[in-house]
Amino acid sequence: MQRVLSKVAALPFRVAARLGRLLFHRMGIVSAMILMQIALYVAALIALRGSEVYTVLNSVLLILSVVVVFWIVGDDSNPGYKIGWIILVLAFVPFGGLAYAVLGGNHLSRREQGKLREMERRVRCNLGEDCGRAGALGELVGADAACMAAYLERTSSCPVYGNTATKFYDLGDVCHEDILAALRSAERYIFIEYFIIEEGVLWNSVLEILKEKAAAGVEIRVIYDD
Repeated sequence: MQRVLSKVAALPFRVAARLGRLLFHRMGIVSAMILMQIALYVAALIALRGSEVYTVLNSVLLILSVVVVFWIVGDDSNPGYKIGWIILVLAFVPFGGLAYAVLGGNHLSRREQGKLREMERRVRCNLGEDCGRAGALGELVGADAACMAAYLERTSSCPVYGNTATKFYDLGDVCHEDILAALRSAERYIFIEYFIIEEGVLWNSVLEILKEKAAAGVEIRVIYDD
């Protein structure tokens, strides 16, 4: 009973802490600023309603929405991404086109694009002779596999390798022990990547091994979605 009461008493503090993390997180700040911009934009349109400026502005935004739709259709990007934006642009005419102009597309700066190109160049240099093997697969396993390997090599700098083994797990729970065994066997480095990291049996057991390996001098790097 005492444990339940302590949890109930701590609930407001936990809620406040999570709300604080949300408000001061990067996404929370950006979302708040976007909402403020939308509110100011709508207020300006309401204030100008009935004037000649409103008519001209509404016409310009309508034309922008049409142009944006054609631009999205012709863009070389993920079809699901394109369909989602087209629906938004057409559903919120004339605001949709302006929203895509502000939020859609690739807004990486030239500096960021230059850094990505340099990273790709360094990756390819490090791979060296490992690249360029995809063409030889045509005679061994067929043209389809060769085309897929060439695509992965060209777009992701992922050359194919032979004499490898793959084990299939139909459920994530099944691979738990194998993951722990692989981590325990690491001697020089551990590089792991997860989409989501949460408190639980899997991550807690992994974290304990990572702490032990880090204390032993093993280099550890973890990538996860923010």
